[in-house]
Amino acid sequence: MAAGFRVVWTLGAHGWATCAVAHGAHGTELAASYVGPGPEELLTAVVRLLAGEDGTSARFEAEPGTHLWTFRRIRAAAGGPADDPVLVRLLPPDGGSPADRESPEYGAPGHGSAEYGDGGDPDGAGPDGGDPDHAGPDGGARSTAAWSTVVEADTLARALVRCFDDVARAHGEDGYRALWGAPFPRTALESLRRARHEHRARRERR
Repeated sequence: MAAGFRVVWTLGAHGWATCAVAHGAHGTELAASYVGPGPEELLTAVVRLLAGEDGTSARFEAEPGTHLWTFRRIRAAAGGPADDPVLVRLLPPDGGSPADRESPEYGAPGHGSAEYGDGGDPDGAGPDGGDPDHAGPDGGARSTAAWSTVVEADTLARALVRCFDDVARAHGEDGYRALWGAPFPRTALESLRRARHEHRARRERR
């Protein structure tokens, strides 16, 4: 069984949150500010992936700087996995090349952050085994290294849905707004839930 993919969104001081993302033993975390629609961007980016886009991205405002999430679909060969794996990359404000940050694929809004999710599907992909400088549990908000992993699209979506469902249960939508300073991303969350159900139905018909 593949190691679980999870994202943890922890509300802190008013208008701030810590986002931790991990796949198995490999992970990183970063700070996010309410001045940008990070949660909505993150959820919407994954909706777009499930709809068939090859690459999407989202931003977290860090004041100063911007953390960049990128998602790139890895097309499976004929007879391969039923669900296309997705390369997930996280670039801190001073990380990544200018090309990464200027290309339409990496720069277009599309997703943002989430709370808690377990993505341990038997068919889920494990952490990529790339450069050790690009993964680790202590990346932190000030890290200059990129973090990356490969995970199946459905596993990614499930982790984010569970994450924000747990946030809503823990704080309530009014409590979330009081701590975060912006409304709970209910519309984006329900869009992702529907997109995941539709994606799974299409996959089962293959």
